[in-house]
Order: sequence, then C-alpha cells, then structure tokens
Amino acid sequence: MKMRVPLAILISAIVAAMLLTGCTVKKTAVEHPVIPEENPTWQAVGTAPKDFGIVYDDASMAELYDYPLDKLAAYLMGADGVYGEAAHEEFYQRFMEAPDTVMSYLTLVDEQSRQTLCWAVVSADAGWYEKTQQFQTILDTYSELYEGDRNAEILEQIKGLYQEMK
Repeated sequence: MKMRVPLAILISAIVAAMLLTGCTVKKTAVEHPVIPEENPTWQAVGTAPKDFGIVYDDASMAELYDYPLDKLAAYLMGADGVYGEAAHEEFYQRFMEAPDTVMSYLTLVDEQSRQTLCWAVVSADAGWYEKTQQFQTILDTYSELYEGDRNAEILEQIKGLYQEMK
C-alpha cells in the first residue's frame, strides 16, 4: 500500500531543511487554481452504444446520472430526441463538474466522436445556459494549465466551437 505524503507536510519539511541549512526562501505570489482529484474508471475507450449494451428507454434515461463517463458518451453518441437531450445535459454537467476528466477522455476517442461530444458541451452552455461565466472561467483556467499538454488540443477545439456560437 502506497502512502501519500500530504503536500503541506512535504512543503513544511522542505522549508525546514532550507532554514536549517542557511538557505533563504524568496517569496513570490503564484496563484494556481485548485483542481480536484479525479479518478476515472473507464471500462473501454469507445463510443459505440452496442459496446456498452445500451438500450434507449425511460429506465436508461433515468440512470444517466449513474453512468460512468465512457458509457454516458456512448449513450449520447447513439441517442436522439428526448434521450439525446437528457444525455447532452448530463455530459455537459460532467464537464462542468470535472473538466479535466472529460477533456482527458476526449483525447482518447476518435475525431468524429470528439467533435460531437465537444459540440454537446459547447452548445449546452451557449444555447441552454446563455454562456455562463463558470464555463468561460473553466476555459481560461485550463488554457493556462494545459499549455503544451495533450489536453490543450481538446481545449482549443472547445474554445473554437464556443467562438462560433457568438
């Protein structure tokens, strides 16, 4: 079993070692957003509803909240009508709650699925929620964090679609 050393204890130990050895610490104000730890449990990376045994009915629509992200994405990819709207809304909410997890997932799916799923997120915020400040804050915050990261491409795709909605 791995033990994780809390960040505060680790920083305290480093500062104490520096003080004991005569080093000084130069204080600089750097503000980084706090990103909650996200632990995805994807069974597979795919977006075909048949791979997840998805059936479109009232019972499945009522369970969308409990679907893991990969199954939700597959559900959205095959849904239309009221089933599509429900999946669309739930996928958007997942993005708003855990953008890093959603963008990491999107790096793993094919381009056509990625485009559809990115559009689901963007169009929900722009169309249903009239472009929320929270969504814009997510885009701005993660732009700084993802610079040069594999998720940067996904974020740029989302930002491009968002610009088209203006």
